[in-house]
Amino acid sequence: MEPLHEHDWRVTVILRGPELSEDGFLVDFCFVRQEMDRILDPLNGANLNEHSFLAGLPPSTEALAQRVFEALDPLDWRGPALAGVAVVEAPGCSAIFSKPAGAKVSNLGRD
Repeated sequence: MEPLHEHDWRVTVILRGPELSEDGFLVDFCFVRQEMDRILDPLNGANLNEHSFLAGLPPSTEALAQRVFEALDPLDWRGPALAGVAVVEAPGCSAIFSKPAGAKVSNLGRD
């Protein structure tokens, strides 16, 4: 097991949709940013070994991608669908969590 250390993760939300709006957009990125802030701000500077966000999972890049996906999946994207969440831990170290189109993830017993 590694000693306690910090990460500067980069999280990317990947959306898919069949068409763009008349203005040429798939989604309002202000909405995406608001939701990402809501999900990720409580994790900033937190010890993920002890944080409820990853309860039952190790504090890995893969687990973070899965939990962020689960937090975003129930949202009403108003057209596009959530295709995946990519998390980059360091150059060359990344994970993408996704589900097939139309599939929903369970919340693994979380509210």
